[in-house]
Amino acid sequence: IKASLKNHFSPCGEITRISLPRFHDSGTIKGFAHLDFKDIDGYKKALQLDQTAIGDFWLSVVKAKPKHRRDNQGISGGRDNYHGGGGRDGGDYGGGAGWGRSHGAGRHY
Repeated sequence: IKASLKNHFSPCGEITRISLPRFHDSGTIKGFAHLDFKDIDGYKKALQLDQTAIGDFWLSVVKAKPKHRRDNQGISGGRDNYHGGGGRDGGDYGGGAGWGRSHGAGRHY
């Protein structure tokens, strides 16, 4: 899955991280990924790939929401509105991609 996502999004710009969150109990992938790009241009180009397909799977590409701590205190000095800008190495911009099989009529599961 990581290789397919990298191939699909690499024309947008340099990808600095691909994360595939998994369920703790089963270890299976949750059906979405987080991608970080080196610069804002790659991030913006990636958002334009919303509703494109990788094989039989349609992608929903969205701006990632800011990460909040469970105690609702937020994270100071962390990620900005690009979910990655000013993050770990100060130069990443990111978003999320979810996927599912198309069942016609524009619906994606």
